[in-house]
Amino acid sequence: MRRIGTVIAIVLTLVFYVYGQPPQGNPNRRVTKNRKPKALVKKLPEGLEGVELKDGVIKLKPGYQFVKKSGDSVTVARTAGGGSPQAGNTGSFSCSCTDEFTGGSGGGCSLHITPNSLRCQASEENPCKGGCILNTTINGVKKGVIMY
Repeated sequence: MRRIGTVIAIVLTLVFYVYGQPPQGNPNRRVTKNRKPKALVKKLPEGLEGVELKDGVIKLKPGYQFVKKSGDSVTVARTAGGGSPQAGNTGSFSCSCTDEFTGGSGGGCSLHITPNSLRCQASEENPCKGGCILNTTINGVKKGVIMY
């Protein structure tokens, strides 16, 4: 009988120890990349060439490519013949983090670029706690286009 009491005491001690531990990983991490994209505009602003808004993603039209600029922004350029991009004033894209619930911000977002599309996602090192917004800037005017 004494053995059963000792075994029960050991099992209960282990259970309390395991359940008393804090959760592993970053508890503040909010995986915004799995959120369904929400268009903030019905159509893209005037002056953007070579891209279209489709299923919450900015898609390239044939004859254009994304060109990474300084910092964390991208512009769209026309490709000439099959070679280098031709600079043009088609606007640029960047990401920002917002907390849609408290009005503040916390964490960061980064551009995710494929050869044919562009979207925002929470950065790995300091993930956005709210939503990532894909912004476009044309002639110095910045406008949110899609929230992730």
